[in-house]
Amino acid sequence: MTETLLSVEDITLRFGGVTALDSVSFEVHRREFFAIIGPNGAGKTSLFNCLSGMARPTGSITLSNSQLVGQRPDQIARLGVGRTFQNLGLFLTMSVLENVLVSSHIRPPAPTVAGWWGRSKRVEFAAREHAYQILDLVGLADFAHAPVSSLPYGTRKRVELAKAAASNPRLLLLDEPVAGMNTEETEELIAHVYRLKYQLDLTLVLIEHDIHLIMDVADRVLALDFGNVIGLGTPEEIQTNPRVIEAYLGIEHGAAAEPALPTKRRA
Repeated sequence: MTETLLSVEDITLRFGGVTALDSVSFEVHRREFFAIIGPNGAGKTSLFNCLSGMARPTGSITLSNSQLVGQRPDQIARLGVGRTFQNLGLFLTMSVLENVLVSSHIRPPAPTVAGWWGRSKRVEFAAREHAYQILDLVGLADFAHAPVSSLPYGTRKRVELAKAAASNPRLLLLDEPVAGMNTEETEELIAHVYRLKYQLDLTLVLIEHDIHLIMDVADRVLALDFGNVIGLGTPEEIQTNPRVIEAYLGIEHGAAAEPALPTKRRA
């Protein structure tokens, strides 16, 4: 039986007279790779802001049995929601390890060292050990002591991923993780995402404009347009959904003989 980890019910978000999200509902299953797509202005980032506590909608968002609506971002992080940011939320003057340690203290791992050390020493030791494990999973162990400011853009994206994963999330929100990256960098980053997913038992929710990538990786896809849900299903179902095709390409149902959205990049 499929276990629901995240349940979103009738959330609405307004900014003055503008409705960013209008009665949006969906569920994300445990261990699922769930994707959210939509044209610019569809409400994708607004939805992530609601899930991470940066915006307060009406309606209900539950992670397992915990209600997220009304909670602060730090409280939601401690409940097990991690997030990357498209524009990177890194401390450029700090080292890669120091950036990851910041998140390690949000939900610190259980200390594995006993003996004469005090509790704070044990927690710090466990956090550093955990941070190195995360860096190893994303191929950054050799860059642990390098300042983030010295790293190229693609490597900083991996630091952002490691920083989010280090908070011990159950649900990890990925906000356009491959934006601005070439094909080789994209494939490398997605390989690290999968490694984290399986090693840390993560459930993933992805926002991405690369439709080919979405069709490659997603188990299910939610499509938004002007704050409304216009499609929810498997990648194959979304590819032929007339409302999704119209929202992306302005092609009305019946105007195209073939599916208008791209299919998988790889078989």
